[in-house]
Amino acid sequence: MKLSRNKIKILIALLAIVLIYSFELAFVSEATGVEERLRKILHVVSFVSVFVVGFYYWKTTTTFWMKNMWLVLHTTLLLFLIFMIALSSITHIFSTVFLDQLYSLRLFFTSPVPFLISLLMARIPIFKK
Repeated sequence: MKLSRNKIKILIALLAIVLIYSFELAFVSEATGVEERLRKILHVVSFVSVFVVGFYYWKTTTTFWMKNMWLVLHTTLLLFLIFMIALSSITHIFSTVFLDQLYSLRLFFTSPVPFLISLLMARIPIFKK
């Protein structure tokens, strides 16, 4: 069975995102003995790595609007999370429940789910140019 070039790119991007997500879960989020500052840095690195993989994939396709959506969504979320965590570190005004929701949001966007959703959206006829 011969795979098309586009399907190979999808598989490579999906595999890269799954590996980044798995590494982040196993060795950063759920690991013990990782310094808190290093953990936060690795969270940002994993988030940015998933962003880069997705952006590179969408940059090489003909669905240009998805590249822009991927860029805007991930950049906005990253800036929001950095701002909220910095504000929390300085003022300690957020509850643990709120910080857990930020963690869940970051974890969701580091997972392969947004990439799969964007693949599905790009194939819906109403979103095609």
